[in-house]
Amino acid sequence: MGPQRISDELARRKWGSIKISPNGVHKVLRRHGLNTKAKRLGMVAGYAAPYEPIESRQPPPERHIEVDHPGELVQMDCFCIGRLSGAKGTAWQYTAIDVASSFCWAEIHLSPKNAQGRFTSALASRVAEDLSNRGWRLEAVCTDNGSEFRSAEFDKEIARLKARHIFIRAGRPQSNGCVERVQQTILEECWKPTFAAT
Repeated sequence: MGPQRISDELARRKWGSIKISPNGVHKVLRRHGLNTKAKRLGMVAGYAAPYEPIESRQPPPERHIEVDHPGELVQMDCFCIGRLSGAKGTAWQYTAIDVASSFCWAEIHLSPKNAQGRFTSALASRVAEDLSNRGWRLEAVCTDNGSEFRSAEFDKEIARLKARHIFIRAGRPQSNGCVERVQQTILEECWKPTFAAT
């Protein structure tokens, strides 16, 4: 019960119609060390809730991925754009992002229905080549569990590049958050305005 509710309750006839403003109730509560809901509930429950100063509460640790240099971890994902008029098949965006530098690659390919391993393999090869041209090596690739990343063709390409393949846990797309965020940005900045204009 907050000061307003206590004030309203005291004004009822059953408590003697005591007229006191919510501000006055708050001052009385503060004077008796009951100025927070936790302290009032603690008293009602029969025990004194331990005082917890705001300064002592530690903020939750910031969640981020620790990487030192480009190529250490590249996240990849696919995004279904949909069927475009005049195109035969479904348009898929294949996206990769280097977690250390935030440099991203995005390609669009048509496939009959689902994303395909040959396009994810080609993107992994392109990423490795671009990193190599700048003096870095592709060390690890993080993907979801889609069939395009579980294909033998993709596994063979990752093995050829001598990189590790890390799968995120099923149902946890936030584990691949860098690439998920860049895909959302591309959707908002590129695809939605393009489709809205047509």
